[in-house]
Amino acid sequence: MTSAGKFAYSRAMISVHDALTMILETVSPLAGERVGLLQAVGRVLAEEVRSEREVPPFANSAMDGYAVRWDDVRDASAEQPVALAVLEVLQAGAMPTQAVTTGTASKIMTGAVIPPGAETVIRAEDTEEQEGRVWIKRQERPGTHIRASGEDIHRGQLVLEKGRVLHSADIGLLASVGRSFVLVRQRPRVAILSTGNELVEAPWQSPVTVWLKSAPPSMRPYATTSYFRPAVCQSVILTS
Repeated sequence: MTSAGKFAYSRAMISVHDALTMILETVSPLAGERVGLLQAVGRVLAEEVRSEREVPPFANSAMDGYAVRWDDVRDASAEQPVALAVLEVLQAGAMPTQAVTTGTASKIMTGAVIPPGAETVIRAEDTEEQEGRVWIKRQERPGTHIRASGEDIHRGQLVLEKGRVLHSADIGLLASVGRSFVLVRQRPRVAILSTGNELVEAPWQSPVTVWLKSAPPSMRPYATTSYFRPAVCQSVILTS
């Protein structure tokens, strides 16, 4: 018997495309499971996600500067600055305790809530503060440097579609729209099988045997980082 006849297969091999088609015809989408946001990276979204809130949830400052009434600064300039009394300093995360009224201003940091009565924000670079008063050296239009509530995302707006593979940026988006958990597809269990008479355990002794049994361990991290659940299989040696 020739070498070709000795190692001939009993049936014709199929193409990779045909093999993939056969596999896909036998599988269906896995059921969903609800997981925390930190466990959702790389998972497939099993629901559409709509925002549960306005983003940002409140009007806030886009600049470090001073929140003022527009009427007070409409004629301000470097040659004729307008002096205003500073009421308080508003840090990001703090709520205003005073309303801005005629002749007053609140010093405000980027991201801080716009106080009641304020209609615009003057950049710190266009002001000068001394002894509890600030001199405004530039006029601005109403609403300048103010990010309105819902400017980025409105309540009920679709933000992520079903079937999307979630990345790190998506996790931040989910948190910003009020989600702590999300419905994703369960991870499939994947077993990697290595076959062949040339497979041996390491280290090998025979100079003619090819060491390929390292393939399953080396591919197991790949399967894990691809968000499969590895299935442990025991090697089986088939002899004729």
